[in-house]
Amino acid sequence: MELILILLAVGVIGYLFARSQYSKNVDKATDQVVSTSKDLADKTEDLWRKQFAKGKYADGLRSWAAGPAANELPADFKSWLAGLSDKEAQAFTKELFNYLSGLGYDLPKLIGGEIVLAPPQRQVFVETIVVYSQAYRKAKDAQKQSESEASASPAEGQSAPQEVKQPAEKSVSRRKSDGTEATDLPPVVA
Repeated sequence: MELILILLAVGVIGYLFARSQYSKNVDKATDQVVSTSKDLADKTEDLWRKQFAKGKYADGLRSWAAGPAANELPADFKSWLAGLSDKEAQAFTKELFNYLSGLGYDLPKLIGGEIVLAPPQRQVFVETIVVYSQAYRKAKDAQKQSESEASASPAEGQSAPQEVKQPAEKSVSRRKSDGTEATDLPPVVA
């Protein structure tokens, strides 16, 4: 019986404490902990996505370019993007993701429609993608061309200049051939 009375008293005291002025401070602290936890979870999600899911948005980028952004993107970009293999599209999307992250754009949220940009911002975003893709294509073409020239040169019978390695000069040993110490050094005067 005493246990029931003690539990009842603790319950009444807890109820009165919850209804008092101290409860507002506890509620504020709880709200701060919840908002801090949510912010931390969002930052962790963004970090995770930036580190490990960079190239996995290729299909989303392709569908975005063919769907909602079809009127804004040039035809050569759309045809080039559609013509990429899955591996090439993932590599391009990964590099585009890194570039846009550096500019403050969140590519997955933008192509997913989670963030709606004002028309001037959207135009800059689309132009950024187009300009970056042109530079990316030029860089890849130049890389392929230099690789093809490098592989074609030896095949045509032209010998590529090879570096001739010269052996390192050996220094003369200070030791005598009989195993005693060298006496070339001046004597130490004490």
